Amino acid sequence: RSVPGGVAWRFDRAVVEALLEDDRRGDFWPVVEDPPPGVELQLVRAGRSAFWTEACVERLARAARHPRVSVTVIAEAGHWLHVDAPEALAELLERALLENRSRRAAPGSDRDQEEPR
Repeated sequence: RSVPGGVAWRFDRAVVEALLEDDRRGDFWPVVEDPPPGVELQLVRAGRSAFWTEACVERLARAARHPRVSVTVIAEAGHWLHVDAPEALAELLERALLENRSRRAAPGSDRDQEEPR
């Protein structure tokens, strides 16, 4: 919500519960294991999250063998990466964005042209 000088975080439990319920209905493993052409996935897993079962961790490791899927584990983080390890997550995101920008600008890249605005 807006506050003088910026914004303030407000946790709306009903919205979060609706998002989680909707998320439970989807099976995203097919996309994780074989992303559509032109899509690169950079996944981040929290090392201390109870969400990840052993089977999920193994499946994620197999998915990471795909050339367009990378998985990074932030060992010290629980499920809420942005709260438990904000600096590590920010560094990871910054590096990914800079790498993407470098690839887009590389001579001969099909992405070396500036995108229309």
